[in-house]
Amino acid sequence: MSAQAAETGRQVGVSINGVTKVYETRGEPITALAECSLDLKPGEFVSVVGPSGCGKSTLMLMLAGLIPSSSGEITIGDTPVQGPYTDLGIVFQEPVLLDWRKVLGNILLQVELRKGMKGKDYEGRARELLKLVGLEGFEDRYPFELSG
Repeated sequence: MSAQAAETGRQVGVSINGVTKVYETRGEPITALAECSLDLKPGEFVSVVGPSGCGKSTLMLMLAGLIPSSSGEITIGDTPVQGPYTDLGIVFQEPVLLDWRKVLGNILLQVELRKGMKGKDYEGRARELLKLVGLEGFEDRYPFELSG
């Protein structure tokens, strides 16, 4: 929990404390995000906006544990993010569906990639999610068969 959250006594869902990300390149290092700090309450809805290249996607990837920060700390609840955080989802800017897999297969891909999990066990939930977003009946279609 950041000092700011501790001082106010508020519960924190996500704490980003002094997070920096520097990408090493062949030339000079590139700082994608510098000294970012933010506390989010559980259930709080926040939008991150800014110009291209300011570190929005980098921050989201670090929150999800998909890339490490160069310095600082990110915690979700009381748990430091130190690798992929599986209770969090990301909607990417560009579609990242596999063209050769049908819609249901794309949804179940992450289950299939995790050890000990079987897609068949989660098919019902995947179908519920499709219904929630208005895609019921499109389970056996390919991504190119859907509108943008």
